[in-house]
Amino acid sequence: MGLTITSVSHSFRGREALHEVSASLPRGMVGLLGPNGAGKSTLIKVIAGALSADQGTVLYGDEPTAGRVGYVPQHRALIMHMSARDFVAYAGWLKGMSSRAARCHADECLKQVRLEHRADSRMSQLSGGMQRRVSIAAALSGDPPLLLLDEPTTGLDMEERDEFQSLLTRIACDKDILLSSHLAEDLVRTCPYVVVLEQGQVRFTGEMTVLCDGEPTTEKLLLGYRSVLKSAQER
Repeated sequence: MGLTITSVSHSFRGREALHEVSASLPRGMVGLLGPNGAGKSTLIKVIAGALSADQGTVLYGDEPTAGRVGYVPQHRALIMHMSARDFVAYAGWLKGMSSRAARCHADECLKQVRLEHRADSRMSQLSGGMQRRVSIAAALSGDPPLLLLDEPTTGLDMEERDEFQSLLTRIACDKDILLSSHLAEDLVRTCPYVVVLEQGQVRFTGEMTVLCDGEPTTEKLLLGYRSVLKSAQER
């Protein structure tokens, strides 16, 4: 078993963003799908430890997620004057690595996202797609077993998104990944398991093939997704 979320609720200023969210997620790559405002980012932040749940628990295996997560938030705080290597090394240092170890590991992380040839380039010199890949490299620093990616393809063009999906598929061979998106096409190629979140509640958890009623395609996923939301509204 990978990630276990049990009865997690969280409120902002009296408004409930998550309502008793529970899901047992398998190892590998899992998609978190839902409309804007569904609570996806809030759930990702709770799992990452960036927010505290009002109630409920989150476990990875049999242990809390603290210190075992690499997190790429939806709104990334990039330090544009830094080189790619220095940015990734800084992320490792923040996670408790020595400066020397963090810098050495930064080169390995950049290699994993196929940006070792741009290690000395400033962040401001990189394309949007490359900046996303550096963000992934920073999340990989410290070698966490679980990656949390919140809307990582926002603002990327079709070619960059395709390259990014291929990158995630490679990383998922060694890491568990929870990928949040409101775009079905981001998930259908990469995620064999999916969670649908809407209005702060889980509407579906299961195999992608079940939601798609057969071989996954973007069209079938959209049909299944809309059917799940419609059923929830009719309750």
